Amino acid sequence: MYQANIALPENIDGNYKFELIITPENSTYRTTIYSFIVVIGEPVVGGGSEFPSLLLWIVIGVLVSIVGALGILSMRSYVILPRKRKKEAELLAKTQRFKDLKNIQAIVIIHKLSGIPIYSQSYSILEKHKKELFSGFIQAITTVGEEFSEKEDNILEPKDLSKSYGIEKIIELDFKYFYCLIADKDDVRAVFILREKSSERLKSQVSNLVLALNLKLSRELENWDGSLDLFEELVPIIINEYFELHYKGSFRLSGKIDLLKLRKEKNLDKLEIRTLNVIQSASKRNNNIVNLNDVIELVSEENKDLIIVAIETLIERKLIIPINP
Repeated sequence: MYQANIALPENIDGNYKFELIITPENSTYRTTIYSFIVVIGEPVVGGGSEFPSLLLWIVIGVLVSIVGALGILSMRSYVILPRKRKKEAELLAKTQRFKDLKNIQAIVIIHKLSGIPIYSQSYSILEKHKKELFSGFIQAITTVGEEFSEKEDNILEPKDLSKSYGIEKIIELDFKYFYCLIADKDDVRAVFILREKSSERLKSQVSNLVLALNLKLSRELENWDGSLDLFEELVPIIINEYFELHYKGSFRLSGKIDLLKLRKEKNLDKLEIRTLNVIQSASKRNNNIVNLNDVIELVSEENKDLIIVAIETLIERKLIIPINP
């Protein structure tokens, strides 16, 4: 906010145009020009001499109010809103990885030609002894879908492949109670069972994973004799290059932590201290073990994204560590 005082010579009258030019130091925002006209007349001698002066000040006041309102709108449009969007984008970048991992309920890697699962990992929804049944179901669904797609392709124009992420196809099926994200590349099919609809980041990561699996397992799949031992060893290593699945497991405190000392040294902010306190209390009730999803629910904070950021800080500083990294 700025204030300017203009000293005018005495005994002047006429119309005067004032031009206000606002040039921010940061070149990100454009220069804005405002202009207004002030009418200065000769003083009226007599009883009504105060009226023109009063009217003049009213006009000036209205014009100044208009200029102030325009200035506030410009500030909001070119300064406040961009900063807010940038802050929200940075927060989303920090929290989306954790949200994607939380969303994953099971992973099934399938030999596409035969439909046989070569690896599976479940966190709640898929029972281990039913993975073959599930793989056959997905195989049937995708086969029917491909037949319909071929018929439509003969009639419709070619589809936009801009979001294929470099693989043959990626589709998401809604089964009401869960979602299935399916990605194919040559002999490999990856199926991610999700609690909620996938994010664009998750789709991109799944596509990168399928490309890596196809590249590193192509020789083994080409000469596959039906044994799963090799895949049980190789596939988890490849998956962990793209997904930090240990976040879905249990964590423990790295050692005895002095919260009072951390407060005094100001190494952590208030929410990080509060989160660490909750982890410490919860771990005492469960043999020094805690689940990150439980921590998010236990910490009293309306914005759960801020809790995720606090947890990330604690992991980065190795105050809490995964039990099975």
